[in-house]
Amino acid sequence: MGLLSYILRRLLLAIPTFVGITLVCFALIHVVPGGPVEERLRAMRSMDGGGESSGGAVSRSGPSSVAEEYRQELIRHYGFDQP
Repeated sequence: MGLLSYILRRLLLAIPTFVGITLVCFALIHVVPGGPVEERLRAMRSMDGGGESSGGAVSRSGPSSVAEEYRQELIRHYGFDQP
């Protein structure tokens, strides 16, 4: 009877453990900044030489609009625009 009660106790303790891990993962996903779209944009900027330009605000307005269009395309590609 001791082994059966041990197994039953361990199975019952797995339920709150699973719920706790789920809540912690959910909270971390929503608290940590960034996501797959931002990560892809950051990788693209690093390939372009850091995304920095010495041309001032005029040259930054062009790439930022392209980046926003590309960001929207990535959102559609990954399906984040779907419920």
